[in-house]
Amino acid sequence: MSAADATVHPAKPVRIFDRDSEWAELMGFLCDPHAKAALALVSGQRRHDKTFLLEAATQATGGFYLDGKAAAEKESLRRLAERLTEYTREPHPPHWHRWEETLDALFALGSRQPATVVIDDFPDLVGQSPALPAVLYGAYRRLEQGAATTAPA
Repeated sequence: MSAADATVHPAKPVRIFDRDSEWAELMGFLCDPHAKAALALVSGQRRHDKTFLLEAATQATGGFYLDGKAAAEKESLRRLAERLTEYTREPHPPHWHRWEETLDALFALGSRQPATVVIDDFPDLVGQSPALPAVLYGAYRRLEQGAATTAPA
């Protein structure tokens, strides 16, 4: 990594004991200077402070965090709209009916400035919306195609 690529990462909050290597890895991902929009889909055993660490990391970097608690698809979309409204400080939450709309909005966060979206417990969302991984792939492809058509020649 050149000096031009070096990024000063936020310091680990004092409320997080140990976890130096985990924090460094998270900061490496969340602070990637080349990413416009980055999406982290997380799963793992419960009761290992994963959520605590992810929340602190996204807060330190200005990213968007969502706990993917198991809920019906409609409820998950509503919760995500409310959280995104808080994050963007928009006056009203969007009324999404499909994951395609939601994922496009999340990826659009990176159009203004580099932004990371962290969805914790992603498998819980997939349990209620089995098509979500395919929809996510489609949203990512649309994002890539849009970047390819707007890239300078």
